[in-house]
Amino acid sequence: MVILKEINEFNDLKQVMKNSEPDTFYNLKIDLGSGDKLDERRLKLLDYLADNFNLFKGKVKFVNLYVPYEKISKKDFKHLFKFYKKTSNNIPSYVNVSHKYMDDEDFFEEIQSISWDLKTIIKANLEIDDVCKFIKSNRLSPFEALAYVHNYVSTVANYNPSNNLKSSDWYAKDQYFAGAYIDLPEVICAGYSSLMKEIIDTLDMPELKCDIIGVELTDKKSNYHAKHARCLIKVKDDKYGLNQTVFDDPTWDNNKDAECSQYANFAMKNNCHEPEISKSYNYYIPYIYQFINNKSGKIKLDLNTYKTLFNKSQNQIDQKMVETCYVNIMHKRYKEASTNEIYYSLKKMASASFKQQEKRNFVGNLTQAYPILTRKEISKICCESIKTEDREKTLKL
Repeated sequence: MVILKEINEFNDLKQVMKNSEPDTFYNLKIDLGSGDKLDERRLKLLDYLADNFNLFKGKVKFVNLYVPYEKISKKDFKHLFKFYKKTSNNIPSYVNVSHKYMDDEDFFEEIQSISWDLKTIIKANLEIDDVCKFIKSNRLSPFEALAYVHNYVSTVANYNPSNNLKSSDWYAKDQYFAGAYIDLPEVICAGYSSLMKEIIDTLDMPELKCDIIGVELTDKKSNYHAKHARCLIKVKDDKYGLNQTVFDDPTWDNNKDAECSQYANFAMKNNCHEPEISKSYNYYIPYIYQFINNKSGKIKLDLNTYKTLFNKSQNQIDQKMVETCYVNIMHKRYKEASTNEIYYSLKKMASASFKQQEKRNFVGNLTQAYPILTRKEISKICCESIKTEDREKTLKL
């Protein structure tokens, strides 16, 4: 016999421990949330389960955890991680999140519960924190941080819609950042955009902000109509002389057959949806998502582009600036790499990215299929970066 047991306090767990019936097992339900936050007292129930695991493992079939949102704060995450390490090979555990979606224009409002394997949520949180840690520890500038996030998100997992639902269903797992971390990933444009926003929000860099937008588009040749998600970015970076909004699309730089990462759809200009810029697609007025309830709810809103988009930059984003940005990242990511190794990596990326831009048939940041930066310029960038790092070390001393 299997009994569903809702766990609210330590006495509930003690009752499970006392069970001596050989054919009686429990499915545990633990609501860890309190409003839009996790409850410290409920989290301690997980610690108790982990600390007394040997007394529970023969009596529990699986555990259902309920949380307000998939991204967990560091102080709360340690409780889930401790529980996961103790139970992962013995008791299946699931994380459930109640998501809400509203569209005032279509008078639509719906709530759905989405269930994830605990392993997926653990991996997602660890990966996001690792990306943020690299950016902060290497003191990437806001524009470099954006490039690093774009590069990570566009290569984290291959594009793969959820099989059991239509890709347009808002509650499919492929619509959320955690979908990229399932053993067999489920992730499409909404999921990539969601992951990009989650990393940038977690990074909490004042000069770098991210919103998710939706665009409807029609292929000019085939008349095929589709909905697509990408990101609207605000970036202010004194190092590159930037202060503007850009659109960013990690989905269209995801290519499972590519030998390297791509940046054709990185930091696209504000006019990227105009007919003279996008020659393959007709775009309709974008809409933006406003997030509520600790981001477990979202509202579809019209995007007033005239008020939202701006460009107050001293410099303009072009291929050379993008290459300079990526060289700075590669130098910090691969500290032992030589100038030649960085150049050849950039050469591959430049070629793949330019081909992608041509395939999409739009006027982007790229003007040629090989690097504009020379080996000498790359060497200078790396040397200047080393001098900056040395100065920072000296100041700390």
